[in-house]
Amino acid sequence: MVGSAIVTLVIHGGVVVRLLAWLPPLPFFRGIADAIMVGFSTSSSSATLPVAIRVAERNLGVSPPVASTVLPLGATIGMDGAAMYVAMLTLFAAQAFGVDLSFADYLVIAGTTTIVAMGVAPVPSGSLFVLAAVLHAIGITPAQTAIVVGFILPFDRILDMIRTIPNVTSDLSIAVAVARWEKEMDVREYLSANDE
Repeated sequence: MVGSAIVTLVIHGGVVVRLLAWLPPLPFFRGIADAIMVGFSTSSSSATLPVAIRVAERNLGVSPPVASTVLPLGATIGMDGAAMYVAMLTLFAAQAFGVDLSFADYLVIAGTTTIVAMGVAPVPSGSLFVLAAVLHAIGITPAQTAIVVGFILPFDRILDMIRTIPNVTSDLSIAVAVARWEKEMDVREYLSANDE
């Protein structure tokens, strides 16, 4: 889980900033450190939103109209960490209960995970509530779902802290990309604000 969160953080942050905003990713990660720390400690994308808006405007050079539009939308529906977590728990449950998954089942997992992740509440442990929908889609019974949730619940707070980081990072990287596309970004501020 930790490794997947780090890979997701690099992909959503570094690759999006590099390929879609045409900017170096190192200033991005330095500029969003405050938002990552708040996201990690609160396990909530919503609680991180004021800090994310501040770092986007002050550290990354994103204009206030873009930051105040893209980031609240991302905090509401951009639950990449939750989608990753629910998909991994679904695969874990399938292996634990001996459910053979076909290629169609993997497509169902990908589709339902994507859809339910948009509905996850941006609060701690919000993704556990939608896990049942994805597990049901591959034939896991409610009793088996209760076993999976009971098994993961003691560790969920730490995992929730980790999976909030990709949520916050992806929201900020998309804000940078949109600001760059719309010419609503101060690139000099992005490149130099974090060197001071």
